[in-house]
Amino acid sequence: MDQLRRGLLARLDQADADRADDVTPSSWVSAAGYRELRRTVIAAETAKLQHLYADNHISDLTRRRLQRQLDLEDAGLGDE
Repeated sequence: MDQLRRGLLARLDQADADRADDVTPSSWVSAAGYRELRRTVIAAETAKLQHLYADNHISDLTRRRLQRQLDLEDAGLGDE
């Protein structure tokens, strides 16, 4: 799960760097669009987490710890 998160964050950082080089307004991603995309990824991560737990690949403690991180990230996205 951490590896998936690190990979995603690296891709997001690269996308931000690429976007900084391309300053045309049509290339900008709105804040609402970013939140929607990130929430979609969080939902996919949550589903994978549940799958790993159901298949006994991770403990309940690990599942809860990782889910809490996802929940906090989701809550931090806000609705603005």
